[in-house]
Amino acid sequence: MIVINDLTRLPPDDTGPLDSNCSCEVCMRYTRAYIHSLANNKMQAASTLLSLHNVAYMQQLTLGMREAIREQRFPAFVRAFMAVVHPDGCYPTWLVDALEYAGIPLRSSAATQVGSAGDGQA
Repeated sequence: MIVINDLTRLPPDDTGPLDSNCSCEVCMRYTRAYIHSLANNKMQAASTLLSLHNVAYMQQLTLGMREAIREQRFPAFVRAFMAVVHPDGCYPTWLVDALEYAGIPLRSSAATQVGSAGDGQA
């Protein structure tokens, strides 16, 4: 599942679901093209549908986190999640630092970090 935060990036002719890995009502019932057309016409329904999808995403993410904590595999969960969010392995320095402080190293100490501590860029 993915969080969508920019309606303008939705393809205007894509008849696929918002997120093919999501089973929320929005992804099951509406296409990217439909949501794009709503956004293009400045219809509030586009933002509402996007918010509903993002809430479902956060619920699934939180559920996965809880299960990982319960099963004592949270560091592995975080690493797997970060590999999906940053498939190129270019993590913002602030993120690497925060996770290391929490005892969850994302990479070996020999790897080069990208971005400055406060830029949030990968």
